[in-house]
Amino acid sequence: MITSPQEMRILSKRFFGNKIIDSIVLEEMKEQYQNKERIASIIQRCYPESYKLYSDLDPQLLSIFVQYFLNQLNFVIEKKYIFQRATCLLELSVHLFNISWEKRWNREKSFEEFKQIIVRHSLYRPPHNVYIFSLENLKEISSHFLSTFFRFYRAYFFTFTPWVDIVVTTYQKHQIKKDVKDLELEKLRQEAEQYNDQIDPEMMEQLMSGNSIYQIPEKKKREMLEQQQQKEKQERIDRVLKKRLEELQQVFDQKIKEQDEHFIKLAEDLKNPKKK
Repeated sequence: MITSPQEMRILSKRFFGNKIIDSIVLEEMKEQYQNKERIASIIQRCYPESYKLYSDLDPQLLSIFVQYFLNQLNFVIEKKYIFQRATCLLELSVHLFNISWEKRWNREKSFEEFKQIIVRHSLYRPPHNVYIFSLENLKEISSHFLSTFFRFYRAYFFTFTPWVDIVVTTYQKHQIKKDVKDLELEKLRQEAEQYNDQIDPEMMEQLMSGNSIYQIPEKKKREMLEQQQQKEKQERIDRVLKKRLEELQQVFDQKIKEQDEHFIKLAEDLKNPKKK
């Protein structure tokens, strides 16, 4: 019976746990969890590529990455997770952190990836799923990530967004083609009036550069019009998708707000218990 990533790691790359962080490394982390510099050196040993990437970009980014990992380590220690659960959670948390910035995911996409990974490690259905986390673990881990990583996701996203320098240059707008250079303005007006239209500055610019639709063969005109229609259709689709994403964002923010209010109420109840 295959029940853990430790037994599946040779057969599948879909699972986390005991692949990068083994029992010796985990014990070392638990002993040194209060020493941030020591934890950073362990992370460098376990995840050299991620460590070098964040270190080369900005030492502050590396510090944020180390602190994020420390948060997950403290959570594992606090919950007293066994070896399989602890290593699985630590490894998948690093994967989620790295892939979110590598692929420039928004909060919804990152959260969807988080849910898929957690479910993948919460059911006994080999070879597709393994049973590592119980239902109670799922609730604890989800609540932990919602109140930490996803609560401050926008701040993470802004911090890990690379800066790009834009170089602005000027160039000559266009050259008047020889075949239209000697055309008279009145003749150009007559060509445009065949389509019951008037020449505006943009159209005049196209006419003078030889790129006007009025000077293009009929077949090419149809292609251009079809492309324009396709572009307008795609813009309508994009607007609908944007509106839907905004609605999902509002629902997500509302859930975060309700959760915060619930936590605050629980904290106040603990501080000021009701007298019997």
